Amino acid sequence: MSREDDPAGHPNYAAMDVVIAKFKRNRDHKACPRVLKEVMAAAGVEITVSTCRPLVIGPYTQPPYTCPHGTRFWIEPTGEQIAQWAQDETP
Repeated sequence: MSREDDPAGHPNYAAMDVVIAKFKRNRDHKACPRVLKEVMAAAGVEITVSTCRPLVIGPYTQPPYTCPHGTRFWIEPTGEQIAQWAQDETP
């Protein structure tokens, strides 16, 4: 899904804008994975962060985020987060 697919403005897109803005302001490279986790947690999403490309592309797989230091990070919701969404019936 892209922004064009949801012109009404899905709340996840607004959360991702915040993630990207805070991530780009981060100056401490060692903190980059933590910054991603903290910002997504503030948006109500528990994630895993990896510098390795996912082995399997799933419905929650997104393009990687490149930190200001040039490292690419892939994020995906944790299994627990997906289970909670299933229980709450929210995507």
